Amino acid sequence: MYFRILLLIFFQLPGMVFASHYDSLTNLLAHQKHDSDRAKILLDDAWKWIYKNQDTSLYLAKKGLAVAEKSNYTKGIAMAHLRMASAYMMLSDYKNGMANAMRAQEMHDSMKMPKLLQSDYIILGNILKLQKEYDRAMVYFKKGDVLCHVLKDTSKLIINDRCIDLLYNSMKMNDSALKYSLNALELCKKKKATAQEGFALLDAARALQSLERFDEALDYFRQSLPFFKADNLAQSVAYQNMSRIYLKLNNIPEAKKNALIGKELFASNQTPSDDVELYDLLYKVYKADNNSTEALKWLEKYIKLKDSLFTESSNKQIAELDTKYETTKKEEQINAQKAELSRRDLIIYSSFGFAFLILIGAGISFYNYRKIRKLSNTLKEQKLSLEELNGLKDKLFSIISHDLRGPLTNTTALLDLFNQGEISPEKFKTYSANLSESLQHNLQLLDNLLNWAASQIRGLQINKKDISLQSLIDENIQAIKGAADKKKIILAEKNTTDVNIYADLSMARLVLRNLLSNALKFTPEGGQITIWSLAEGDKVKISVADTGIGMEQDLRSTIFSDSMNKSKPGTNLEKGFGIGLKLCKEFVEKNGGTISVESEIGKGSTFSFTLPLAA
Repeated sequence: MYFRILLLIFFQLPGMVFASHYDSLTNLLAHQKHDSDRAKILLDDAWKWIYKNQDTSLYLAKKGLAVAEKSNYTKGIAMAHLRMASAYMMLSDYKNGMANAMRAQEMHDSMKMPKLLQSDYIILGNILKLQKEYDRAMVYFKKGDVLCHVLKDTSKLIINDRCIDLLYNSMKMNDSALKYSLNALELCKKKKATAQEGFALLDAARALQSLERFDEALDYFRQSLPFFKADNLAQSVAYQNMSRIYLKLNNIPEAKKNALIGKELFASNQTPSDDVELYDLLYKVYKADNNSTEALKWLEKYIKLKDSLFTESSNKQIAELDTKYETTKKEEQINAQKAELSRRDLIIYSSFGFAFLILIGAGISFYNYRKIRKLSNTLKEQKLSLEELNGLKDKLFSIISHDLRGPLTNTTALLDLFNQGEISPEKFKTYSANLSESLQHNLQLLDNLLNWAASQIRGLQINKKDISLQSLIDENIQAIKGAADKKKIILAEKNTTDVNIYADLSMARLVLRNLLSNALKFTPEGGQITIWSLAEGDKVKISVADTGIGMEQDLRSTIFSDSMNKSKPGTNLEKGFGIGLKLCKEFVEKNGGTISVESEIGKGSTFSFTLPLAA
């Protein structure tokens, strides 16, 4: 929240925001004779939108960049990159933000424009700070500090000192943070920068609060309030933090009073991270006030939103991962082949150049042409393989970050409520069966994910040995018996051949467990699952049949494909992710067998696989 307040004051520096004097931007642009003037208008408008709507700001900045490049307007090009860097930063696209800020810095440096370099340093420092690269961020802020002193630019120095203050705060170096917040406050008083003085007071109060100098912190928070008569967000920040201090001092009435004032001032359209801080405060205040009903309400909101933010953050991190182990290896292969392709290009061009003198040159050219074609085809195949692997990787991360993590988060939240006394032991018992079933489902999914990941990254080591088929079947039937009893499903065996098979035990166990679990998932209450085996030459065929919902032809034809498809929900809305059957096929084939399915809508499905008989 403090960083957002800093951005607000930074974006409102004199000379940085320009209002349009025309009702329509299109009309305004149409009246300009030169592209450079059009670029200026677009970039000024981009800056006007930077805090209101970052997507609009980015769109206008890109338009401005295109116009500036068309007219070779160098200053406009540099400014467009700076505008884009600001928008990307606020959109949390740090990679593009960093690239554009670096380009702006490079251009402003070459054009000897130190005042704009100050802005570049501030943006670069904040992007690195947001990525927790604190040491690199400090380098840019210190560069900005030196430049501000050289130019005697007090306004930018105030911003720069506040940035360093917030950076030290993130690093938990509270004494240093207080030093720079007080420096900024002193500069504000000398310059009579009233709006900025209020924010500097907030910064100093926050640093004093972290140092547990509570009386001084309360005094500074109160001093800041008159500066924010028209700024509800800043007032809310002050009151929320005063409430936190009063909680520390065990002054519950004052803590509650300030928290409620902060809540009333807090706009509902603030960012979710701001909401999380407020929900946490209200939960703690009501709990200290012994109002368990209100405390539980705000705790539930806090846990739900915090989990949502964590998931969103995880997804962003996942989106920024370019490759993992396998994709990195494939890219290295492609780069090596590209280098080889370039070398052979040189050979073929040379061959063509001398072809009219030496007949053999034609032969060499043809030979190299065929080699290049072969390399090109290989390159295309590896590109397709890379794209497929990337798709599987993205799907895997999506499952881990959302579907696998969700039930675990719900379990953690429930245990937290129980540990905090918000749920009685009797009520907790009613959740235990569902918790157990949810965790069992997660364990099987995690087992499938780990096996799939191992097969993709390093290949699976197969350890074949003689296995009793009857023991394997009995073990897996026993594993699902509890779940089958719950759905009133009959588990039946018929014509089971008591033989030994020659296979990897872990793989065989996983195949049979997945097929039985799927049968249980898609069979309604009161149905039946039957398992049997039959010797066929040097192999044994194991079948699992159910009286479930069955599947249509389109699904049957793709169910064992290499793509990772989302599976249908079960009869009790059980989730699936298309990994289990993919693994079954892979493991059966690695052990020298085959797998197949027969199914009819409304009548059930029969999955069969073969494994070699022991010698």
